[in-house]
Amino acid sequence: MAAFNNLSVNYFQKCMRFIKLFITNVCLIKFAILFAALSGQGLVNTIGSDVFLEGELIMPTALAYVDGWLFVKDDFQQNPIIAYDGKTGKKMAEFGRADRGPGEYLNFTIQKGPGLSALEVADVGNQKIDIYDVGCLKNLLPQNRPSSCIDITYTMSSRRHAITLTDSLIVNHSFTPEGVIQLSANSTIIEYLDSIPTALLNRFNNPMHAALAMSGRLTANADRTHFAYFADSYDRAIFFEKNGNEVLEIND
Repeated sequence: MAAFNNLSVNYFQKCMRFIKLFITNVCLIKFAILFAALSGQGLVNTIGSDVFLEGELIMPTALAYVDGWLFVKDDFQQNPIIAYDGKTGKKMAEFGRADRGPGEYLNFTIQKGPGLSALEVADVGNQKIDIYDVGCLKNLLPQNRPSSCIDITYTMSSRRHAITLTDSLIVNHSFTPEGVIQLSANSTIIEYLDSIPTALLNRFNNPMHAALAMSGRLTANADRTHFAYFADSYDRAIFFEKNGNEVLEIND
C-alpha cells in the first residue's frame, strides 16, 4: 500500500506541472488508467463520464486522447499501442509490436500529435517519429496494416526523447555539453535551447558528466505553440513558446 501511495503522489505531482501546459485532462486520464490497472479494473473517466475499457491492461505507461479515440501504451502487450473508442471503451485496434520495420517500435512514447487527428509515436530505439492519421485508423480495412496510416516519419538526431513542432522543426533531448534541449531540422541541430546550470557544472567539474545528469522528458500542447522540458532527477522545468520558426524560453 505504501508503494502504491508513493506512486500515486509522484504521478499527481507530474500532473500538477502539466497544468501549466494546458493538458490537465490528459494527466487526469493517465492517473485514472494507472489506478484502474493497479486495482484490477478497466475503468477510466474521460472528461466527465466513466468508461470501462474492453480487455485487460497490464502495465499502462502512457496515453493520448485523439479525435475520440483513447490510445494506451501497455508495455506488456504483444502490440503495445491499444486504441479504444473514447465513448464506449471498445477496443478498436492494437499495433506497434517490437521490431525495426514500419509501424514497429523498440523504446517509445505516445502523445497527441500536431493537428486535430494526429497521434505521435516517438521511438528512441529506432530514432524515428511516426505521425499517424487517426481518421485513417478509424476507417482502416481489416486487410490493411495500421502502418499504412502513417502520414510522415521523421528521423531523430539522437537516441533521446523528441517531439515535433512543425513539418520541419523537431525538439530533441540529448546529452551534450552545449545543451540537452536542441532544435533540429532534417536531423541536423540548428540551435541549443538551454545551457547546463552552473550548479551542475560546479558539482561534476566536467560538462559531459553534468549533461548526462540532465535526463528528462519533453511534452507539448496540441497545437505545438508551447512545450516544456521536465528533468527526472533534479528540480528543473523549462517552458518554451514557439512563434513561427522562433522558439523563446518563458520565464514567468
